[in-house]
Amino acid sequence: MDSVTSSLLKMKMPVGTVRQRSADSIRMTTGLLDSFTVLKDYSLNKYTTESFYIPTFDSLKARLDRNNYTITRYSGTDFYAIKKDSFNYIARVSTIDQQTMVSMKPLTVSTSSQPYTQVNKLVASDRINNVEFGRAVAISNNYAVVGAQIEDNDAEGKNPKPDAGAAYIYERGLDNKWKQVQKIVAADRSPGANFGWSVGVSGNTIVVGAVYERFDATGRNESTSEGAAYVFERGADGVWKQTQKLLSSDRSGYNYFGTSIGIDGNIIVVGAPGHSRDSTERQEGYVGDAGAVFVFEKKGNNWRRTYKLLASDREHGGSMGNSVGISGNRVIAGAWGHDYGIKGEERMEACGAAYIWERMDDGKWTRAQKLVATDGTPYDEFGYSVAIDGDNAVIGARNVTLDPKDENNNGYSGEAYIFSLNENGEWKEAKAIIPEDRKTGCYFGASVGVSGNYAIAGAWRGDGKKPYIGVVYIYWKNPAGKWIQSQKISASDEGTYANFSMAAAIHKGFIISGSPMEWRDVAGKNEYSNAGAAYIFMRGDNKSGAKANPVTPKQTPKAPTNKTQ
Repeated sequence: MDSVTSSLLKMKMPVGTVRQRSADSIRMTTGLLDSFTVLKDYSLNKYTTESFYIPTFDSLKARLDRNNYTITRYSGTDFYAIKKDSFNYIARVSTIDQQTMVSMKPLTVSTSSQPYTQVNKLVASDRINNVEFGRAVAISNNYAVVGAQIEDNDAEGKNPKPDAGAAYIYERGLDNKWKQVQKIVAADRSPGANFGWSVGVSGNTIVVGAVYERFDATGRNESTSEGAAYVFERGADGVWKQTQKLLSSDRSGYNYFGTSIGIDGNIIVVGAPGHSRDSTERQEGYVGDAGAVFVFEKKGNNWRRTYKLLASDREHGGSMGNSVGISGNRVIAGAWGHDYGIKGEERMEACGAAYIWERMDDGKWTRAQKLVATDGTPYDEFGYSVAIDGDNAVIGARNVTLDPKDENNNGYSGEAYIFSLNENGEWKEAKAIIPEDRKTGCYFGASVGVSGNYAIAGAWRGDGKKPYIGVVYIYWKNPAGKWIQSQKISASDEGTYANFSMAAAIHKGFIISGSPMEWRDVAGKNEYSNAGAAYIFMRGDNKSGAKANPVTPKQTPKAPTNKTQ
């Protein structure tokens, strides 16, 4: 039997190889490869996928070795990198009908920024007036979560409890569209808890903050505005179920635990900007509203509170923990009410600060650095929003004035700052971001995010084609290491005062932006005041219909049944 030749690899395939010619199969495998390409932060391209049925994987590897190619598996997946000199390919090896199939296409390393385009408008399946769906958003790989903190009804749309709150889970499907698969609520939902104030997702785990929750895990020991965070995990049946309720250490009241949430793998961080006690938990260490960040790590099937992170220069009203982010072994927290610079030498009321901690090899967390703006002035609120990914962090200062020399007028114009870790292990300000079209009261920097070489900053009263619709500015780190504005995006239906980007997040090839005051459904009809919406944007050419997870059929969670920020 003659060997089949790969037109991409320019080599003969193993003897016994049969070319896959089904157009439907090729479209499907192209979608799979494109989906993985986006998740790995490479650029999409329009090359046609080659697919072959091969005798065995070992026969393919032997033929690649003979032609000086290397093949390396992406850990935990059935995707592979095939390389030779400057040629790079993405491949998938799978078993179909007891036959081994390999599909591949060239991999393009980006040397220029790629545009983001809207792929979905999300609304709650049970949308009603004044729930402000979209006040909190999170996205990771194939899942997105949207908070609706003043939703009254439970997952079945029953048992109303004012402002108990809810969150909605969306999954990316075969058609590259995001579909609602579940509505989640706290198992012990209570009026006024504001479940959904903050949300986070990583893998098969979701965390939701309920900043005004009053009760402990037993449903007793009431403490006003104490706060809690709820962990949900996805089971083998595709249903997300609550597995734990997380609490602060002292539960003394007014901790506002759950104001901010971060999760990465087996580590959860929860901000409590009202927390006032030091590491000893004694009254002697009380500093009102200094703030704290609590670290939870998964041990077996349980999440255990392992550390409480505090600012070394904690002060009254600093509110550290009003924003948090986590990336691997690094945690960042904002303290928008902090009054001092790096060394505490000059007081500037509410100039703000941010703190980065790093987890050491022994599992202990140490504060790596305090960050402040180089051009900081009083009342900037630096640290109102924070995000971190690898060696880059973004910090928003929503109250920077239009003219930095005039602190009394034109407030809430905003500014954002990108910090990068240098070769000496120090975080240095890489860029202060001020869009050319920034205006008074646009709240630029009220939301920020960073993933790979892309960073975002929201301005929920910024202008697009219409005024006051809200926008997200996208910045790209070019090959020279410079951050440049590459795009400005807004909702396709541009609702004035819809507050697009009041919450925003970015993960790899996707951006999600909340519009809690949006009043229309996906079709632009069925108006409900402040029902809310969220929008998802994808980077690159997404016309191929990239495949992610098969969409789980919508199911009712088996949880017990019992406005504005």
